[in-house]
Amino acid sequence: MKEIKKWVIAYAKWNDSEKGGDDIFHRLYYSQKLAQYFVDERIFQLTEEEIKELLLCTNSMRVDQRNIPQIFKKNDLKFIKECLHFLIYGKSTLATRMTECKKIKNLGISTINEIVGLMNPNEYPIVNNNSISGMKFFGYELK
Repeated sequence: MKEIKKWVIAYAKWNDSEKGGDDIFHRLYYSQKLAQYFVDERIFQLTEEEIKELLLCTNSMRVDQRNIPQIFKKNDLKFIKECLHFLIYGKSTLATRMTECKKIKNLGISTINEIVGLMNPNEYPIVNNNSISGMKFFGYELK
């Protein structure tokens, strides 16, 4: 408990700092923004610029933006929309939907996972190095 309290306090300080920039607020904001634009059939009407903006809602794309131009250079816009729609609204298993979306060249699994988590936060937690590290800290063994 002592160790947990130490890190909770450290996170709270970081979150309140300029670097943290209210991480919780940002996650809620980005989740709502994705939900506004990734509405079923509306996905097919999105422009390239709108999709770029939505990709920047994910931490992985904000941190490493060099892939964004490559996504649109190496993939047809219609194909990107179809994959994103299938990822969010497809009836197949999540693993199948994520595998299909991974066919978008230069779109990584971290970004795909974040999109799923931001669109369905009550059903799918965001799994990335941060959450895996936290779970290991609490004693969970993960691959």
